[in-house]
Amino acid sequence: MTVEVALQRAIAAQSHAWRWGKHCKTHNERAAWIDCVKLYDYTIIQLNRTLHGLDKINASCTNSDIQIWLSMALTNLETCRISANDLNVTNFILPHVSYNVSDLTSNSLAINKDKVQKQYFDGNYNEEESFPSWVGREERRLLMSRSLVGEMASFVVAKDGSGQYRTMQTAIDVAARSGASGRKVIYVRRGVYGEYLGEL
Repeated sequence: MTVEVALQRAIAAQSHAWRWGKHCKTHNERAAWIDCVKLYDYTIIQLNRTLHGLDKINASCTNSDIQIWLSMALTNLETCRISANDLNVTNFILPHVSYNVSDLTSNSLAINKDKVQKQYFDGNYNEEESFPSWVGREERRLLMSRSLVGEMASFVVAKDGSGQYRTMQTAIDVAARSGASGRKVIYVRRGVYGEYLGEL
């Protein structure tokens, strides 16, 4: 129910944002507007995916899938807000794209998290459910074993400098350019990494 309302509000916000685009007067307003319209497209896709996954008839996903899709939707919304803030056009963009979509998505995420935790504490926890459905059995085994991940890692990130790279983005960039075929494992050691990850 909350996801459905969030989706309806996201569609309304996107529609309003499209119409608001003609009011862009500066380069920064236009740049933030383009970012937000695109990010709302992605948000709508993730909310649709979640709604379809919650449908008991078509359910072919795990609770982890739902958490990931809702988190992606929330990240898109936050990125829109950050973009407007960075470009100093918050007052121009945010009133026209808000529609409480972030709050509704955040509430949906919390509700699903409670379901996952209840399932775990009630003893109905299924290890298969702890990973998204697209993660295969071999990958699950790898991810559950710290020693295997460490041994197979081609790239090691450690904030304290004990790895090959200090940032995840650097490791991703190097991995993308490495030319190596097959799986590329990036092992990220424990730490707080305050960075935004770009595309490959």
